[in-house]
Amino acid sequence: MPRFSFKTGIDGSEWADIEECWRVAEDLEVFDAGWVNDHFQGLAGQTEPTFEPFSALSALAAKTTRLRLGLLVGAISFRTPILIAKQAATIDRVSGGRFELGIGAGWMEREHTDYGIDFLPVGKRMDRFEEAAIVIRSLLRSDRTSFSGEYFEYTEAPAEPKPIQENLPIVIGGPGEKRTIPIAARHADHYNFVVAKFKEDTPALFEHKIRVLDEAIAEAGRKLGEVERSVQIVPNRTAEMAVDLGYDFIAAGADHIIYFLRPPLEPKMLESLAEELAKRG
Repeated sequence: MPRFSFKTGIDGSEWADIEECWRVAEDLEVFDAGWVNDHFQGLAGQTEPTFEPFSALSALAAKTTRLRLGLLVGAISFRTPILIAKQAATIDRVSGGRFELGIGAGWMEREHTDYGIDFLPVGKRMDRFEEAAIVIRSLLRSDRTSFSGEYFEYTEAPAEPKPIQENLPIVIGGPGEKRTIPIAARHADHYNFVVAKFKEDTPALFEHKIRVLDEAIAEAGRKLGEVERSVQIVPNRTAEMAVDLGYDFIAAGADHIIYFLRPPLEPKMLESLAEELAKRG
């Protein structure tokens, strides 16, 4: 059975609206998880209210009991690996073992420039990202972490407490076939594909990306079933159309559909999606 979950944009949304969406979703059993994004300023502009995601997820963990909680995705350029690992373990403990950690290299240049954060050329950014992925995975799962790279240096470093989940899921997403997908194949438990442009990011393209992922997983010496495959869809038309598209991606190989609600957040859309999904059984 495929998974269905939702994501709330925490840029451009009031906290009461975010909380209301999660409150409604907690009672909609078709959704097994909720996600938030990670930005320091709005996607549409610079001045929209934008909340810090790890803090937001801790608050949402206290407001829910059933939903899993995830970050999709956290920029490693904003935080050190040990900080990300500590935040992830804390939320997992606070939530009773419900957290899923998405990580990415960081992509929006203006928010790096505005806050004096290094925005490296893409090749170096991906090099740093892979190092961070290795270190974060080790910090969450190993008693001690030793790593010597170009960007990070750890020597017998502890990270306690560990998450409740023995293997807290790590999510890596993106379309890049040269770097992102191979990094996901080596270090992730979950690969995510985003439908950014409906006419271009099609189920056929996703099917191709999954073939690339499968080849990279085999090269990494892992089993295909170790990596979950999800697709993010913005339901900006009708719930019926969004659900139809989700099932097209399931037919193409997805086992998890994430409906990304952009501001203004409307809990009614979650209810409409749940009704449509219930019709499919």
